[in-house]
Amino acid sequence: MNYHEDNIYLTSTKFRHFLKYGRLATDKISSKSLDIGSLCHLKFLEPYRYSKYVRVTEAIDRRTSAGKEAYLSFQKMAEDNPEFIWVTEQDNKIANDCTTNLLKQESVVKVLEQAIIEKPIFGQISSVSCKCRPDILKGNILLDYKTTNDVLAFKYSIAKYSYDIQMAFYCEVLASNGIFIEQILFIVQESLPPYDFKIFELSQEKLLVAKVAVHEGIEKYKIDLVFGWSGYDKSIEVI
Repeated sequence: MNYHEDNIYLTSTKFRHFLKYGRLATDKISSKSLDIGSLCHLKFLEPYRYSKYVRVTEAIDRRTSAGKEAYLSFQKMAEDNPEFIWVTEQDNKIANDCTTNLLKQESVVKVLEQAIIEKPIFGQISSVSCKCRPDILKGNILLDYKTTNDVLAFKYSIAKYSYDIQMAFYCEVLASNGIFIEQILFIVQESLPPYDFKIFELSQEKLLVAKVAVHEGIEKYKIDLVFGWSGYDKSIEVI
């Protein structure tokens, strides 16, 4: 069973969507920035899969007749070869440059040595079957790779995208497997030249608060599974 196609287990992404909207996501929401992030993520952490599945195509100008024909041919080629990931030369260069810059740093290379990378972990949180796939697991240290346009603004992204909840969710799934995380690090890299990066640590205080939110959310999730999705909080919110 493909990790992403197995819907029996609750994932961090689905859980965070539930916390925000009071229901599970039905469609995957994508954006250009997320696509670039996923591409850099694949190149850095799973280079063998990148080499096997990524196919690079030239940029197509669909404003011209020739461009429109080329795009139709590209669509047909992509449909006939769904196992491949089709990317532009520019995006491929960004992914390569990001990874090259990361691997220039000895500290990053040492982190990857003998680490468990992208391994699916299945467990339970308060009797709910859950799964996660940590980017990098090294002993009792959990590392997550993120891309951004501005490294220094990443601290605000933690709350915006609930990365603290994501890490707390991972910790609880890992704990159900007897793996107790002592430190959480984010490797945050800009997807713009010169592709610089910085490492942040999630404080134990924020992690503890996030773990409480995870367990409270799981209990609400269990209730909604029985009685139906509650949706948005219907109380009046002052703004």
